[in-house]
Amino acid sequence: MECANLLTNLLLPAILLTSGCATVETKEVVNNSQSYLSQNFTPSQIDPSVRLVIEKGPPLPTLFRTMKVTYSIDYNEAGRISQRISNYDFKNLGNGYIQVRSEVLNNSIPYRINLNIGFAGISYLKTQTVFLGRSNALQPIEVKEIKRFDRSITLPIKGKTYKLEYKTGYTGQIMNFKDENVSCTAEDTQPASLIFPTLTGNAIPLTCSVVGQNNVVTAKLRYAWLEEYGIALEQESATAQQKAIFKINALTVIR
Repeated sequence: MECANLLTNLLLPAILLTSGCATVETKEVVNNSQSYLSQNFTPSQIDPSVRLVIEKGPPLPTLFRTMKVTYSIDYNEAGRISQRISNYDFKNLGNGYIQVRSEVLNNSIPYRINLNIGFAGISYLKTQTVFLGRSNALQPIEVKEIKRFDRSITLPIKGKTYKLEYKTGYTGQIMNFKDENVSCTAEDTQPASLIFPTLTGNAIPLTCSVVGQNNVVTAKLRYAWLEEYGIALEQESATAQQKAIFKINALTVIR
């Protein structure tokens, strides 16, 4: 998701040990996206120790199979205003795991693809960015270790705060990981139709702060948790450099 890309951009360069860091050509990702996703962005590619923490507790229901969302995203970058369109394909892999392919367009021309697998649309577990004008994709970034994971964020209660604390690094990296802590607070329940007219049930806003390596807030995020679908959709993201506001233009769900 865009959030995953945002968090990726916040990570500072780390020492890479190149084992397992093979270069991936952009055309491979573009021409074989579904195959590439199935080979690289499923629970089986997540470290077993990470999965053990994420999956601790009763299994989560699969409330949808696929969801397609088209956003218009308004950016304010130090006073420079712009708008881009982004198309998201969500695939529910079960038990909270969501696989995502998103495509960002500028002037109706795609220029970036983001691939990731995450938990319930809130926390990315492995993410990769592909700029279509470059020969090779960027190296994937993944969660290496989890310190705290409030799985109950999938049942948000007004006023309660949920914590996600983990270490991240590039695929193949085995040391010098980066700390990343996310803290989300649930707000008043509202009709999901306020987010998009065809959505049913309730939406619960989640306001989140991201704390980076130096124990300072590096980003603020806002989601709408959709109770009947078991997924959080982005509404806003902000860093010191830019703010982005997401508006849904189209949405289809297969349940």
